[in-house]
Amino acid sequence: MGRDRGGVVAVGDDRVAWTEEVGVANRWADLPESVRPGPELIDAGRVLDTFYIPTRYPDSHADGPPFEHYGRLHGEEALRHAGDVLAFVAEALADG
Repeated sequence: MGRDRGGVVAVGDDRVAWTEEVGVANRWADLPESVRPGPELIDAGRVLDTFYIPTRYPDSHADGPPFEHYGRLHGEEALRHAGDVLAFVAEALADG
């Protein structure tokens, strides 16, 4: 299946999975090469992207609500990566 900018990607068991290309890692490819981040920050964006849907929707996990699947370590990791992304953006804007 090709990558599009949004739509249904899977239907089954009365559940629908949507993709909206809102993730951090998906946005890096839209940047000019001169300001694209390195591989470590791209990976940090991928980690952040994994939290987007499952932490927002109460039925995203088959065996319980999101708060039962994510804890302090997940939050600390997400905050660290988000801080790295924000620092990159702030530096890119300052160099502007």
